[in-house]
Amino acid sequence: MRKSVRAALLPAFLSAVGLFPARASAQLLPPETIFYNAKVFTAEPDSPYADAVAIRGDKIVAVGNLSEVVAVAGKDAKRVDLGGKSLFPGFIDSHSHSMMGGMGLISADGSEKVRQMGDLPSFAQEAKVSGTGMRGDIC
Repeated sequence: MRKSVRAALLPAFLSAVGLFPARASAQLLPPETIFYNAKVFTAEPDSPYADAVAIRGDKIVAVGNLSEVVAVAGKDAKRVDLGGKSLFPGFIDSHSHSMMGGMGLISADGSEKVRQMGDLPSFAQEAKVSGTGMRGDIC
């Protein structure tokens, strides 16, 4: 068993056998933090956004409106006002060119279809008909 796991389980074990007060065991848990006044993405189809989220260590313990989250995390939890900003729990993106990627998805890409100049007119006509890559009236 890893040392960190043993260290985490020891107070609970000692408390269970009466050698360690339960209150002291609870004090060893990482404190909760509530992030509120936010647009918290939940990825739940019926309720894709919440107003608040509480974490304990590296675990999400509650998601919902502020009063629901406080009921789970406790009144003494540290609170962080996100000022209406968006929060994407668990979303880890090490590197992205989101705007360029999005533009690429709506642009006409001739790299696979246009091998020589003679292919260009039919490619441009197809893009014009489909609307792919249109900016105003320019393809």
